[in-house]
Amino acid sequence: MDFNNNNQHLPLQLFIFILSLADDVLLLGLARVGIHFAWLRWLSPVIIGGMIVHMGWHFYRHRIKKRAS
Repeated sequence: MDFNNNNQHLPLQLFIFILSLADDVLLLGLARVGIHFAWLRWLSPVIIGGMIVHMGWHFYRHRIKKRAS
C-alpha cells in the first residue's frame, strides 16, 4: 500500500468496509426474521474476492516501487 498517499484510497476503502458491513447486516438481520435472498449468499464471497484483488494490486505496486528505488 502507498502509505505516503493513503488519503487518496480512503474513500474506496471506506466504501468496501461499509459494503461489507451492510452485507452482514442484511444477511444476518433478514435471516433472523425469516427472509432469505439468494443473491446475499454470493455477495460475501464477491466482496472478499474484491478485497483480496485490491490488496494484491497494492502489494504488487508497492513491490514495484521498492525495486525501482
